[in-house]
Formats: sequence, C-alpha cells, structure tokens
Amino acid sequence: MKPILFFLAFLLLASPSFAQNKRRTHESTRVYLELGPGLMWLSGEMAPGMEGSDTRPHFGLGFTRPFNGPIYTHTGIFVARKGSSRIAENVAANGQFYPLAEVQTDLDYVIVPYMLRVEVGDRIRWYAEGGGFGAFLAQGNMVATASGNTRIETSDILDTFKRYDAGFVVGSGVQATFLDDFAVSLGARYQQGLIDIAISPLTQGASNFTNALDLNIGIGMWLGSGLK
Repeated sequence: MKPILFFLAFLLLASPSFAQNKRRTHESTRVYLELGPGLMWLSGEMAPGMEGSDTRPHFGLGFTRPFNGPIYTHTGIFVARKGSSRIAENVAANGQFYPLAEVQTDLDYVIVPYMLRVEVGDRIRWYAEGGGFGAFLAQGNMVATASGNTRIETSDILDTFKRYDAGFVVGSGVQATFLDDFAVSLGARYQQGLIDIAISPLTQGASNFTNALDLNIGIGMWLGSGLK
C-alpha cells in the first residue's frame, strides 16, 4: 500500500508547469533495452519447499510514450525468472543421499506491464511509475544442487502452477539524456502478484503469490525527435 500512496503523492505534486516544457512537445516514443538483477520470492501460506528468496535476472524491451505534459505511459515485454531458493537437509536423489542441498524453484515468465509514469526535469529526469502487469509462465523447474555446484536433480513443475499471473507494479528512478536522442536510466520496481498461482499445493490450503524487487538499468533512444 505504501508504494501506491507514494506514487499518488508524486503525481499530485507534479506541477502543471512541466506540461509547458517546449522540449516535451517534440518528444516521440522512447525504446529501452532494460535489464538487471531482481530479488524474487514467493509469499502466501507456503507449501513445504517453496520458502526462501533468491536473486534472478530479467531483461526486455520497454516503451515510453508521451501522454499529457509530464505524464507518460510505459509498457514493454520482459523475460524474468521468479521463484525461491532454500537449503534442504537429507535430500535423496538419483539413488544417493545428500545431507545438504540447495533447492531452487525456477519459474520463467514473459511479462507485459502497463504503467503511468510522471517525469520531473529535462535532460536529467526523476520519475515515478505505477500500474499493473500480466504474465505468462513459459517454464517451471525445481533444481537441487549439492555442495560444489553439482546438480543432482531437475524436476519439471510446470503443471504445478497456473500458466498466468497478474498484479500491480510501482517504481521510481532517474534518467539522463545525452546527444539529444539517447538516454540511460537507473531505477527500481516492485511487483506483487495478486493471483494464487498454485494448482497442486503440497499441503491443504497452501498458496503461492509471486513477488519481485527489480533493479533496472536502461539504455534507450527516441524513435523520432528527442530533446532538441
């Protein structure tokens, strides 16, 4: 709730004078290559084996379009690995016994967000954004790794989870423009899934919701007129 309130406060404080920035009237769509690490975890009344968090990569293309003055829309298509990681004891796999093993739940999603973004500034801009996302689960695996990074077992768990997810996303960051038509950005986004993605929980009443806190590094350019 606090991230949503922060975004709404930022939107209300954005002065209408930013709409008069002459450079904004010449702007067109920006396209970004966005990538970075993310902290991923599953929440809810967890089934055994789904606890823990892990750092996973994400990447994709983002598109920012002028909407009204300092307000823009931001969307795109991204690939992200969500899930969890934990240390398990007494793991039996492939006919052998392992006293300790790392067990990862890897859920590979194709994600499409749609957000409103408020940008404050000119060549250096601070922004806040918020909206929703939809996602499609392309692959799901549970991977057990023993000491020495020896993979001991991989299980397909795609049928254990729903093939779709949706929720809300909020974020903020900064963008710097150079050579009029190019930009670099650094920001963070938090995603909260609102759909219980579990189909066959290991215990009665278990539920799984996706969570992600992403660091985004963007390299972009204007498709047309930039900051002239």
